[in-house]
Amino acid sequence: MDVMQMVHQYSVEEADLPGGPILAYRARGDEGLPVIFIHGYSMALDCWDRVFDRLPAGYRGYAYDLRGFGRSGRAQTYTYTLEDHVQDLFRFMDAMAIGQAVLIGHSLGANIAQMAVTFGPQRVRALVIANGRSRSLPAPDPIAARVEQRLKDYGSREQNRKIFARRTPDYFDRRNVTADEIDRFVEIAAEADTEALRQTLQALYTCPVIGQAEFADYKSPVLVISGEADNVTPFATVLPIRDLLPQAEFVMLPGCGHSPIWEKPDEWSKVVYDFLDRSI
Repeated sequence: MDVMQMVHQYSVEEADLPGGPILAYRARGDEGLPVIFIHGYSMALDCWDRVFDRLPAGYRGYAYDLRGFGRSGRAQTYTYTLEDHVQDLFRFMDAMAIGQAVLIGHSLGANIAQMAVTFGPQRVRALVIANGRSRSLPAPDPIAARVEQRLKDYGSREQNRKIFARRTPDYFDRRNVTADEIDRFVEIAAEADTEALRQTLQALYTCPVIGQAEFADYKSPVLVISGEADNVTPFATVLPIRDLLPQAEFVMLPGCGHSPIWEKPDEWSKVVYDFLDRSI
């Protein structure tokens, strides 16, 4: 199976959101508490492949592509702020007749999930922040020159593919992935809409911080899970979540980088799904 076949190995369904994009999603499980998986920047629902099917009985899982990413809708009229992504999440929940769900967000998805808690705490039954920095912290570099250059360099699919050929290896501890797997994720990233890539990255660097008071109404269980060798969101940028959500439990997985969901799926699944089983 070649890389492009791997990218499209699953048939997916579509949710046509009123007034918004069509979101591609995959679901599993018949009945149970909904669990929604939100992917990271430049990724797609495929990044959850190694942990999604391990979701235990008693849960109904949904993994979807953010607007402009993967197979989801894109249009010249769309914008790609973090608020847009949060509103899509809630409208996706409405389309699936989900009143309340567990949110599991990786990286960018963890930023979206944290913001969702402040917008609608009653809709989040539990929160898993995977390799995501605390929203109480300012961006690491306020639109530094290298970020500005990257925003300018996005363009054609081939231009974007070259950017991700350089950047994607940083998402992993290379000891845990093969060259073919890196190529797979480069191709997934290159499928994203250029404006989605550009505007979402800019939003990550310009979105205002969220203070403790904005999380005050959220009292449900929280798990924060990270990789020991994560150079994208080092643990020092994750730990301040405890000031926002003092009920949070913290787990660091040894021997993996920014993507334990792919690098160490057995260990990640055990920690996360055990947390759900004992906390809910």
